[in-house]
Amino acid sequence: MKPDLTNEADIKKIVDEFYGKALSDPLIGHFFKNLHIEEHLPKIYTFWTFIILHKGSYTGNAFDKHVNLGEFKNEHFTRWLELFTYSVEHFFAGPNANSMKERANLLSEIFRSKLVKN
Repeated sequence: MKPDLTNEADIKKIVDEFYGKALSDPLIGHFFKNLHIEEHLPKIYTFWTFIILHKGSYTGNAFDKHVNLGEFKNEHFTRWLELFTYSVEHFFAGPNANSMKERANLLSEIFRSKLVKN
């Protein structure tokens, strides 16, 4: 049985797994082409640690960072969520892992509703 995620190192493991896949993904990889990953990852670790483990603090606007990345379609958010969910489930199971998947799903839906042009 897989453990639940409990600390920032667990969050880092998930985020690193996700970006390892997303950066080279044929459907969504292009959204990350101009990303300065070394600067970006610590912010993402902090975001998820705050949201899931209620530790530390996150300041910023996650949505604003995505507005000018390109033209989004529904399938981009579907793929993002698939890769993110896989990254959580690859290592962890339990209440915090479930919460992280639920939050990712909610973020995906919010971003999709604001960024996909019909």
